[in-house]
Amino acid sequence: MEHSKQQRIRELTDRLNRCRYEYYNLNAPSLTDAEYDALFDELSALGKGNGI
Repeated sequence: MEHSKQQRIRELTDRLNRCRYEYYNLNAPSLTDAEYDALFDELSALGKGNGI
């Protein structure tokens, strides 16, 4: 897997984890549901075929 793809996967994973924490623990979401879903879909697409 190329470096930029790995980096983007890390960035998305970190951001989604942070957003989950804000939503569930702080009751202060920083993204709309649609924005979160778009990031999650991007991460899923990057992971296809890579065993992620």
